[in-house]
Amino acid sequence: MSFTSNLFLVGFLPIIVLLAFILKSFKYSKPVILLLVNTVF
Repeated sequence: MSFTSNLFLVGFLPIIVLLAFILKSFKYSKPVILLLVNTVF
Protein backbone atom coordinates (compact mmCIF):
# COMPACT_ATOMS: atom_id res chain seq x y z
CA MET A 1 0.00 0.00 0.00
CA SER A 2 1.54 3.30 -1.01
CA PHE A 3 0.83 6.70 0.52
CA THR A 4 -0.91 7.90 -2.63
CA SER A 5 -3.25 4.94 -3.10
CA ASN A 6 -6.98 5.46 -2.72
CA LEU A 7 -7.17 2.74 -0.08
CA PHE A 8 -4.68 4.59 2.11
CA LEU A 9 -6.10 8.08 1.58
CA VAL A 10 -9.78 7.19 1.92
CA GLY A 11 -9.73 4.20 4.26
CA PHE A 12 -6.62 3.86 6.37
CA LEU A 13 -5.64 7.47 7.06
CA PRO A 14 -9.03 8.81 8.26
CA ILE A 15 -9.46 5.86 10.64
CA ILE A 16 -6.04 6.46 12.17
CA VAL A 17 -6.60 10.20 12.53
CA LEU A 18 -9.97 9.63 14.21
CA LEU A 19 -8.44 7.05 16.53
CA ALA A 20 -5.68 9.47 17.49
CA PHE A 21 -8.17 12.25 18.30
CA ILE A 22 -10.40 9.93 20.32
CA LEU A 23 -7.55 8.45 22.35
CA LYS A 24 -5.44 11.59 22.80
CA SER A 25 -6.57 12.02 26.41
CA PHE A 26 -4.68 8.89 27.48
CA LYS A 27 -1.04 9.42 28.40
CA TYR A 28 0.55 6.52 26.52
CA SER A 29 -1.92 6.23 23.70
CA LYS A 30 0.10 8.00 21.01
CA PRO A 31 3.11 5.63 21.04
CA VAL A 32 0.81 2.61 21.18
CA ILE A 33 -1.27 3.90 18.26
CA LEU A 34 1.86 4.60 16.22
CA LEU A 35 3.24 1.14 16.94
CA LEU A 36 0.00 -0.57 15.92
CA VAL A 37 -0.45 1.55 12.81
CA ASN A 38 3.14 0.91 11.76
CA THR A 39 2.64 -2.81 12.19
CA VAL A 40 -0.59 -2.82 10.16
CA PHE A 41 0.81 -0.61 7.42
